[in-house]
Amino acid sequence: MRMNSVDRAASRRSLAWVAAALTVALLSPGQAPAAPTPDGLSGLIRMPTAFVRMGTATYRRGSEFGASFAYPVMPSLEAGLTRERGEFGIHAKAQVFGSSESLLPAVALGVRDLHESFGKRSWFWAFSKATPGGELAVHGGVRRGDGPFSGATDWFGGVEVPMTPTFKAKAEYDWGGKSGSAGIEVRIGGNLVAYDYILDAFGSGPASSNMIGISFQDQF
Repeated sequence: MRMNSVDRAASRRSLAWVAAALTVALLSPGQAPAAPTPDGLSGLIRMPTAFVRMGTATYRRGSEFGASFAYPVMPSLEAGLTRERGEFGIHAKAQVFGSSESLLPAVALGVRDLHESFGKRSWFWAFSKATPGGELAVHGGVRRGDGPFSGATDWFGGVEVPMTPTFKAKAEYDWGGKSGSAGIEVRIGGNLVAYDYILDAFGSGPASSNMIGISFQDQF
């Protein structure tokens, strides 16, 4: 199928932003703390964060089984891969600014489902800030439909709180989808973590569903 001039222009803009993000990633310092999500990139439950991490996850979402893998190919560049419903999704995230000891958060630019295996490609900006001792991490961001600065705007935010060295609570809210999710993670040994999330647990979005799984995380 041949692309029209509008499609070609959109593709060129997307490729230009990918190239720009890669360039920034090569020049920016990296930072870490946030866990890998089952949706391909490191983050909270489904929303991405501005930190770059490594992790793998296998999960059951409703009646579907899936797996994901996130890997920092460079200190400030993360690549993600998702396998679900017989399809592969490719994702990427570049940390533009690392977190510092000041109040300024880490900032990342990313793209989900680059080849549109599960629907429409989406871009996002993510912002993350953790306390120096890791007692609390707050995240937020904006999702864009057509590019980093164009298309529909959906805001999201969330928090993760380590309750003990082996137990962590998480919650997030998507203002675009008008729903929030919550869950827990338990370290069961070394870098192996079990999790139980309730998707769309509150708000006026879709009916809630359960996601359980096992992940390997470079940090907890």
